[in-house]
Amino acid sequence: MDLLQAFITSLVVVLISGAILIPFLHRLKFGQSIREEGPKSHQKKSGTPTMGGIFLILGIVVATLIFADFDFEIGLALFIMLGHFVLGFIDDYRKVIRKQNLGLKAREKLIGQILISMITLFIARSALSFEPTVWIPILNAQIDLGAMFYPFVLFIIVGASNAVNLTDGLDGLASGMMAIAAGCYMAICIYLGQTNLAIFCAAIVGACIGFLRFNFHPAKVFM
Repeated sequence: MDLLQAFITSLVVVLISGAILIPFLHRLKFGQSIREEGPKSHQKKSGTPTMGGIFLILGIVVATLIFADFDFEIGLALFIMLGHFVLGFIDDYRKVIRKQNLGLKAREKLIGQILISMITLFIARSALSFEPTVWIPILNAQIDLGAMFYPFVLFIIVGASNAVNLTDGLDGLASGMMAIAAGCYMAICIYLGQTNLAIFCAAIVGACIGFLRFNFHPAKVFM
């Protein structure tokens, strides 16, 4: 029941906040600048409000805090999400201020992502006592990576963040793929008995589906 409630709450929060904030972003002229070297068909998207990630984050955080028991694992999940949200917000804000498709430099983004990953690893090892192992579902086996566990996790977090950035190029693509991925992780968390994290994933699914209401073609807002 908590999973369904988290899904619905996140969905509703995104739908309401989107309906309220999109006109506000228009008034602030927080429009996306389109690369000149991109397809000509994309040029008509210039001026479409950006920073739609605010709706997503609001829905996920509200639903998670209401229906999940706040512990170190939920706190860490929220930290990873909010840390990358801050990076994305700064990136979008610079684009809006400069009126061009150039926000944070690649080096600046990478430093931020690595910093978030390193803090995550430190908390996971010290506060949560995570073992440096990886579970292989099909084989139902635990593989001890030893010292390689740390660069492996760093690569996964940084790689996943950049994978979403690369995916976010067509209307509804990133949010649609994120909804599918979060749904799969929700099923895995349920299987492993991680109810809190399953609720967090359900909130992500609800937020992404709600965001599609404004992001499907032609997009009224960008992530």
